Amino acid sequence: MSIFTKILLFTLLMMGFVFAQNEPAIQKSHLKFTEDSFDFGVLTTDSLVTHVFNFKNTGPDTIEIHNVGSS
Repeated sequence: MSIFTKILLFTLLMMGFVFAQNEPAIQKSHLKFTEDSFDFGVLTTDSLVTHVFNFKNTGPDTIEIHNVGSS
């Protein structure tokens, strides 16, 4: 193995140690839902159905919700 290859491998190994360090925990906002999904069952073509998903902001910051859709 050439000296260049050894230096390269050593450098990559050291970079792995540097980037693997734990960062201090930053408390971020997070939405906590009471349920993850809801099954509407079998629907007819012209059915109008609704369901309310309850959630709570468990963090200190305001959360803005944009572009909500269904799948």
